[in-house]
Amino acid sequence: MPPPKSKEVLTEIAESLNMSKGSESYNTLFDLAAISHIPTHLLTDQSVLEKLPVFFRTLRGAKPTREELEKILKIVKEDGK
Repeated sequence: MPPPKSKEVLTEIAESLNMSKGSESYNTLFDLAAISHIPTHLLTDQSVLEKLPVFFRTLRGAKPTREELEKILKIVKEDGK
């Protein structure tokens, strides 16, 4: 069974597990649910997998370093070819 796409459902799950919003376990729950919606061909690329934590932190508002951002952009550009 795939994880829910709904933020509301994920929030209910987190609350029922007593996860505090913004905690590491809360963020991990949302990150793992999001991974299931990433195209399979990207998940088989080790360099993409290594960048996912930075990508998810960025989505949550944590700023990546310039180096991390450049690596992500390189991967996205290469995938578009």
